[in-house]
Amino acid sequence: MSFKLLNKNYDITDEVTSGNVEKVAELVSSMDDSIKQAFIPSIEEAAERNEDDFALVLFDKRNGFRHKYAYYNKELTALNTQLLSQKIKEMPDELIKIAATHLKKAAIHFKVDFPESLEEYVDDSITSNTVDVNSGFDKKAFYQKLEENKEKPTEIEYALQKEEKYPIHTEELTKKAFAYFKNYARELEVPDRIEYAKNLLPKLAQFKIEPTALIDKLAHIDTKSFNPDFMHHIRSRTTMTHDEPTRNAYNALLEKTSEWTPIEVASALNKIDKNANLHYQYDRKIEEPVAATLGMKKEALYEIDDKVLSETEYNALVGGDLSDWIDKDTQEALKSDDGPDIFRSLPSPIREGILSELEQ
Repeated sequence: MSFKLLNKNYDITDEVTSGNVEKVAELVSSMDDSIKQAFIPSIEEAAERNEDDFALVLFDKRNGFRHKYAYYNKELTALNTQLLSQKIKEMPDELIKIAATHLKKAAIHFKVDFPESLEEYVDDSITSNTVDVNSGFDKKAFYQKLEENKEKPTEIEYALQKEEKYPIHTEELTKKAFAYFKNYARELEVPDRIEYAKNLLPKLAQFKIEPTALIDKLAHIDTKSFNPDFMHHIRSRTTMTHDEPTRNAYNALLEKTSEWTPIEVASALNKIDKNANLHYQYDRKIEEPVAATLGMKKEALYEIDDKVLSETEYNALVGGDLSDWIDKDTQEALKSDDGPDIFRSLPSPIREGILSELEQ
């Protein structure tokens, strides 16, 4: 750990030496021209200067001293003060306190803005700028800090979640998945067609994209019940074909409703339609097989404060970015079966803030 701490990029000298041009450019973009044109000492030049010219001096018995955060002039104080504020999540608190305390004094002297994020680390009881990287900080607390600030991997959502196909976790990917479904929904197997629509509809609502009638219909399918008009949909098909075996196959499905699940019957109807080339008549003369076979689930309505949200609207709302209002665990709870009740139990300002997302 001591070697890693010694060789981290801390100050403006480290960043320039490492060739982090973009980071340096972003850092100075809003600063005065005098600061942009400041002379940045090399690591060797920094090592030759007096230790009192630096806000932090790292010591290791094998590697000696490393001078960090030069603050002997206005320009370097301004640069290093801002840079330290960007390093808070990746440095031990003990090191931040030492550097922040000394930089604050220099900032006052040179009349340089001091970042608010560093104020809590300033400790006037600190006098020394030197710290032993082997024993001068709480290693356990530092490891925990690094773990807490580690970037969480993006949770990837898919239209077909189990197969991890057709990602929909961003607006751009949702639009691509939507376009694919509009063109190739007929090519999907019946169970996949339903799952795709059910997962896609809330994302379309989240990104305020108008769904097609088919997606809206499939997303509200009840996979455990038959369409009460199933017989009518079969009869409309038999009148469109003169092939006796095909007619018999359609009629046989009526008898299978007492033996097969609605999904199995819908899958069989899908195959018969394709064999009879009737799938080209969907949404024109006959109903698509999933909607023709399965019943429709009545969409739930949730009353929260003075708003009434459909199930689709609610799912889109709690599936969006709510990090400004609640933590991740609370958001996951809002997605559960008890989600609407948990939502109603949130403090009023939080509820109002989340509901305001509907208007954006």
